Amino acid sequence: DRDYNADTRKNGGIAVYLRQNLEVIRVIRETEFEMISIILILPTGHKMLVIGYYHPPRFSYDETDILNRIVEVVDNFLDINPNGLVLFGGDINHLNVSQLSTMSGMLPLVDFPTTGQVILDNCFTNRPEFFNKAYPLHIQMKTDHLGVIIPAGIKLKPLRTKISFRDYRAQNKVKFQKKRAEKSWSEVTSLETVEETTKVLENTIHNMIDECFPKETVTLSTRDPPWISPLLKY
Repeated sequence: DRDYNADTRKNGGIAVYLRQNLEVIRVIRETEFEMISIILILPTGHKMLVIGYYHPPRFSYDETDILNRIVEVVDNFLDINPNGLVLFGGDINHLNVSQLSTMSGMLPLVDFPTTGQVILDNCFTNRPEFFNKAYPLHIQMKTDHLGVIIPAGIKLKPLRTKISFRDYRAQNKVKFQKKRAEKSWSEVTSLETVEETTKVLENTIHNMIDECFPKETVTLSTRDPPWISPLLKY
């Protein structure tokens, strides 16, 4: 949510990561609050508003001001896109949840404690029927908060990408070392100029690499487990 060329605030900040096939129309950054709003187009062609927000335990603004700002952003979006989808979420600490729901018309999706025995992290939406039940995620970093996963009710089509790689497994390395040791380099050493020698040497080595470590191509999907590498897929 920061423009680090102009923003003088220190520490903190909100980041939102999106799939690469989602088209971002507009990004709204705030200077008074730690909040970022993103309007995007879903693969179905529908518009969606995603809002990330951090409500610190101690803050200098009036809570009514942030509630009004959230409602303003949501209302402006829905006025233009009556069938649009809104997803608001973040570490809201002790923000007045019932007042937020009443003012915005959005409903909370998290019904389990995210820090100790309280719900400090939550997500709200105007279309709860589009999402499956939220569940917690233990984060592999130093924090006392649980992560929150809000599964989409309708799965997006997986993104498939073709990846080219060389097979550097041990048996191919042995093959390369053997070929290099058995190679007669007289065709290289007998040349008269440095330019010719360099060119023939490079071509010879590249041919060996292509033969011993052939290039392979596989297709990876966003639905593949994170531990799937191109070599395992091959």
